[in-house]
Amino acid sequence: MTEARESGEQNNDERMNWGDVRDAHRLNVPHARISIIKPFSSYDWFKDKDFLFDQYVTKQKSLAQVARESGCARSTVVGRLVEFGIEIRQDGLLPHYPKSQTAYGEKTYGGRVVPHLGELQIIEQFFELRKQGLSYEKLARWANQNQIPTKNRVGRWDRRTIYQILNRVKK
Repeated sequence: MTEARESGEQNNDERMNWGDVRDAHRLNVPHARISIIKPFSSYDWFKDKDFLFDQYVTKQKSLAQVARESGCARSTVVGRLVEFGIEIRQDGLLPHYPKSQTAYGEKTYGGRVVPHLGELQIIEQFFELRKQGLSYEKLARWANQNQIPTKNRVGRWDRRTIYQILNRVKK
């Protein structure tokens, strides 16, 4: 048993025992003798339907707040709410983003993949230069010399990248 004491004289009747550290901030008693039974709660708050309902629905706390207070991940709280049949508010949902980078010539706008007109013009130039007989290596060199931005804006063009782009689009 871990025990922490603050200085001050009080009898045993006034001594406070806390099994849960969460309640410590609620008691604003200076110079109290305090015994902490456990440094951290071993109770899994996120498994308690009543606790989740009270915090999320009644008190209108966010998923992140409930997760912080119950000592678990936000996704765990979401899973438990679904399991208990508690409806998740729309403001609690994170926006959906594609899991990977969009292809060259495309971009995301409003959660949808749409054509990227600037990149499509560059792809057109690649096709024209390819028709003139330039190799993929020379196309990559041309793009790097003309400072054509790559999708991630920091990398350099490579022959394999251009090959993959042109084969994906195939005119």
